[in-house]
Amino acid sequence: MTVTIPTIGQTPWGATLNAVLGQALGEIIADDRGLIAWSFDPQLQPGAGNPTTGVLNLTRVQIRRPVTITNLVASVAVAGVTLTAGQNFAALYDSAGNRVGVTADQTAAWGSAGNKTMALTASYAAATGFYWVALLSNGTTAPQFLRTPTSTSGANNLGATVATAFSGTFGAAQTTAPATITPGTIAFNTLTYFTAVS
Repeated sequence: MTVTIPTIGQTPWGATLNAVLGQALGEIIADDRGLIAWSFDPQLQPGAGNPTTGVLNLTRVQIRRPVTITNLVASVAVAGVTLTAGQNFAALYDSAGNRVGVTADQTAAWGSAGNKTMALTASYAAATGFYWVALLSNGTTAPQFLRTPTSTSGANNLGATVATAFSGTFGAAQTTAPATITPGTIAFNTLTYFTAVS
C-alpha cells in the first residue's frame, strides 16, 4: 500500500491522517465499503428492531472533509408489513436542523429485506461537520432496521446533548420528512440504527 503523507494545514489533512492511521491499525472504516461515513460498523451490530411509526429516527454521522452526498444507506433485516404508500422516507439533516436531502418514497424498497442504498432526489455538497440521517416509516408494521441493542445507560449518546445527539427521535404522526427540525427538542434514543452516506 502506498501512503501519501498529508501536509499539515492542507485540507483535509486531518481526515487523511485519520484514514491512514485507521487502516494501519487494521480497522475497517466506512471508505473500505464504498461509503463516506456511517453511524457504526454494521458488522458489529447484534440485532434489529422496528422504529415507532410516524416518528423521525435520527442517527448522527460525521463528515470530516467536504464531499458530495448522493445516497443514504440503511439495512432492513425484516421487511415492513402493509407500509403506507407515500409515507416512508430517508432524509439528511444538517446540525442546525435543516433538511438538506430527502429520498423518494421507500415503501417498495422497505417491503423487502436487504441493504438499501437510497438515492437523494438531489445530491448535496456537504461541508465538514455532523449530519443526521433520518428514517421515517408508516404502515401496519415498520421494517426492522439493523441497530445496536438498547443502551439503558445511554452510552450511545455519551458526550452529546439532545441538540447534538448521536441517536435520537423527533416528532410524532409524521407522514413526510419535515423541512426543518428543532435540535433542542430531539429526544435521546436508547438505541442506534445503522445508517450511512455515500
